[in-house]
Amino acid sequence: MPTANAIAIARQVCELVFGETLSDAVVKSYAKQMDQESLIPFDLLQRAFLSKQGQVCSEARILQNHGHFIHSARVTAIRNFLPAAAIILDLGGANAPLYEMGYSHQFEKLTLIDLPAENRHALYTEIIVRPFSEGGEVVVQYSDMTNLAGFEDGSVDLVWSGQSIEHVPEDAALKMVAESYRVLRPGGIFALDTPNGLITSLHAFTAGLKVIHPEHFIEYTPERLMQIIQAAGFRIEMSFGTNHMPQTSRSGVFNYADFVYGVPTSQDVRACYSQFHIARKPD
Repeated sequence: MPTANAIAIARQVCELVFGETLSDAVVKSYAKQMDQESLIPFDLLQRAFLSKQGQVCSEARILQNHGHFIHSARVTAIRNFLPAAAIILDLGGANAPLYEMGYSHQFEKLTLIDLPAENRHALYTEIIVRPFSEGGEVVVQYSDMTNLAGFEDGSVDLVWSGQSIEHVPEDAALKMVAESYRVLRPGGIFALDTPNGLITSLHAFTAGLKVIHPEHFIEYTPERLMQIIQAAGFRIEMSFGTNHMPQTSRSGVFNYADFVYGVPTSQDVRACYSQFHIARKPD
């Protein structure tokens, strides 16, 4: 007979993972495992999540929760792959500045360039920029991110475009990349992530759409976006993807289960939900 403490923990774990109170027999079976195998609560939580029933419950909730997986993978990529920089331009990032997206380095100045509320999509009219508490200066500039005329040549260390290039027509995107090249110092970094049209077109198709968001002009294939970056003069140092979608890529049919079972980042950029590129302006 499992201990009362193990039963209480097992009941909490089952309610957390399965979203409901299971039968006493199921709860006691988990509690028995906990006692007999000296499992800690985290071990029990992981075991329940990986069980067949746990997988069924997770897949049933993906439709509502897939945005969490997309956000989490982006944070992982930003934290692990964006380099340290002193002077940063964040293009289109007023609602999600780098320091709230996992960026792990100190900076001297971060300028957020975004449209004013009256020129933004109805979903994003509320702009709340929380202060950065680690000492770096944060400036919000409400203007067109494709026009960086207020910044001198070679004055910036890092330009970041986080899920923004898809919000402008391609001719404006070409201008944005060219302007980023101009303002970066030699050796500076241009980094961006954006939906991968090879996968997101399949997602949009499930709703009878061409793109996944009503404000998107174009969701690029990795090949086309890399061409644009290189045509501006950049040397691409790293290309990868976030939210690997292996079943979707293989079948050509969008599968929400990939958000749970696909890895957060992958070198197989063509099979990922979003693409991520890091490019350098030659010295």
